Amino acid sequence: MNSSVDVKSSANNSQEEKAVCPLCLGDKQKRIRNRLRYGVLRDVMSCQGCGFVFLWPRMGQQETVDFYQKGDYRNVPRERLGLQIHDPEDTFRSRMGQARHRFALVKPYLSKKISLLEIGCGSGSFLFLVQPHVRKCTALELDSTFAAYVRQKLGIEVLQEPIGNLSVSRHGAGACAGHGVAEGHQNLIGRRGSGQGGMDPFDVICMWFVLEHLHDPLADLKKLRELISDSGILLMLLPNLWDPLLTIYHSSRYEDFFYQLPHLNYFSPETLQMALERCGWDGQIVPVQIYGLSNHLRWIFLKRPQVQTSKGTIDVWNFPDRIYRKIFAQRRQTDSLLVIARPRTKGAI
Repeated sequence: MNSSVDVKSSANNSQEEKAVCPLCLGDKQKRIRNRLRYGVLRDVMSCQGCGFVFLWPRMGQQETVDFYQKGDYRNVPRERLGLQIHDPEDTFRSRMGQARHRFALVKPYLSKKISLLEIGCGSGSFLFLVQPHVRKCTALELDSTFAAYVRQKLGIEVLQEPIGNLSVSRHGAGACAGHGVAEGHQNLIGRRGSGQGGMDPFDVICMWFVLEHLHDPLADLKKLRELISDSGILLMLLPNLWDPLLTIYHSSRYEDFFYQLPHLNYFSPETLQMALERCGWDGQIVPVQIYGLSNHLRWIFLKRPQVQTSKGTIDVWNFPDRIYRKIFAQRRQTDSLLVIARPRTKGAI
């Protein structure tokens, strides 16, 4: 798309304000590009101190919340391209295959004794699979249309508050210390707070491709540490700045596609590790290559993403694809990063 779109925001009123890194608070930045997906005009900055990449200027906190509550992040790009607006039921069905892959990641940590929170649940496909395997599911979804759909579809509590507004009750939590999520098993029974003004801590928190959207990722990672049980598990997936189409193939067309207005933050394995450590998390960062060889070939030769393929087509690529993805994972140059983390119990933030 050749036309440029200057998306207005309250941040644009302070275009001359010096960019500050959200990760290290450094003020020495380098602008690496000024155009996002769909021709949106916004600076992409790289911190010269820590290497973190982020959009500048940033939307304000309330503006960010409004952007998601109204569904603009889903609908505006599709309207601009003349596509049909996302319908929750259609999204629920179309995302089920994706949800099964995510369910496989979290399944070792599930039991009928634990409570799970998914932040950014969308249409609820993942929670639909999780619900029979846990004591209680809770969702956080700012999009009002999707939140209402999940309440009706799954009959679960859906919070519509920013992460920073949530609170839990630690009443009696000490009695459960050391009996939380074990490696692959859980035996902590989450309990409702008894009039303490908050929910009980969650045993598992999942955020699938959410961290890149957050206005203040460090503040929210610290808040998640407050929301989780002492031996709980945080699982996250997010885009990797070291995506091979950027760092190996140097696809300029993919770079135009990669940077987008809803994604305020761009983490590499190094900056993600830094963020986790600063926010009191101990964990593992696993490089994950979601898109395979056929998708990369389309970007390299046709300059566009892969369309949905038949099962037979995927099977043809099965063996070379596994090797291909493994090579990128070994180099940490994958399209995504998986985080499996626990709250640090000693050496506070």
